[in-house]
Amino acid sequence: MRRTSNSNRIRNFLCTAVVAALTACGGGSDQETSIVVSLGMSDAVPGVSSDLLGETPVWDAVNKRLLRSDIYRATIFAYDPASQLESVVYSGYPAYGMLLNSDSKLIVMGPQGMHHLDPATGLTQIIANNGSFFFNEAVADSRGRIYAGNVIVVPQPDGTFSFGRGNLYLIDTNGCPRIVDGPGKIFDTTDGLIASAGIGLSNGLGISPDNGTLYFADSLDRTIYKYDIRASDGTLANRKVFATIPRSIGIPDGLTVDTNGDVWVAVYYGDRVIHFDTQGKVVESIMLPAFQVSNVVFGGTALNDLYITSASQVVPFPVLEPPSGFPRPNAVPGGQLFRLSAKVNGRIEYPAQIDPGHLVSSCPTP
Repeated sequence: MRRTSNSNRIRNFLCTAVVAALTACGGGSDQETSIVVSLGMSDAVPGVSSDLLGETPVWDAVNKRLLRSDIYRATIFAYDPASQLESVVYSGYPAYGMLLNSDSKLIVMGPQGMHHLDPATGLTQIIANNGSFFFNEAVADSRGRIYAGNVIVVPQPDGTFSFGRGNLYLIDTNGCPRIVDGPGKIFDTTDGLIASAGIGLSNGLGISPDNGTLYFADSLDRTIYKYDIRASDGTLANRKVFATIPRSIGIPDGLTVDTNGDVWVAVYYGDRVIHFDTQGKVVESIMLPAFQVSNVVFGGTALNDLYITSASQVVPFPVLEPPSGFPRPNAVPGGQLFRLSAKVNGRIEYPAQIDPGHLVSSCPTP
């Protein structure tokens, strides 16, 4: 195939025309042929209830269980692979993002803000929702600080909504947030100084095994970005496009990073998980019998079970421009928790290190 230019428009056009059903485009790379792995309903995890919007899966290595949230049921579930039994961890909180904390409790975030959650005693507020935005996905670094993006919903006169340009935050262990990417933020990159346009719809986050790179999915921009992490203070530098997902395929949602540093991205509206190598080239596409694929994480005792969440409730968001013909006739939206035995191993995510008893009462303005 003739090499293309660096134009996103041309690259996306070529991807759409040649392999719309199979692959995505890496950031700035030529089209790559990838392996295709197909899962069926028999790969759905037994003993798990159907999720309206399954999200933010977390592998709890200490208790050998998978945690996940059903946002629309405002319930956090635990699944024990050994017994194949599901249990309710907490009900009454729609967790858009969730992390294990160093005290074996949880950090959860959603429309109510960011909270420390002890299922036995309840919620302790870390950051309040100011009414204009909510936090979505999050990930902790090796020092227990949390990267989390906000989502700004702007109601429209016709009853629909759009998204404002938001920020990517670093929340220190004392609970104070700092903006590390947002509108007007200047990044000194290898291509020169670049001003950020901010975050369209914050989604999946992951950190490389060497702790030097942050990956971040912006669903509205259909782009996975990568940043260099300054370990000393957690600030970000050298923002680049890692990979893009054409509209003909879907939108990038949750993601995870394996021990090789490869990135696995759930594609909402797109019935797949795409596995990228460290250069943003497609290695394989995991095709699923559900088109609302929301998130992904490695789990199991060897960390080689790839768990994939999905959603049964169809909520088309016109502002996100679902693929043409969505939802497809006779297609299954989702709701299942799928599991794939992978040929690589995942990593145990770092826990957050938030001490709810030592939060700062007044933080500097981010």
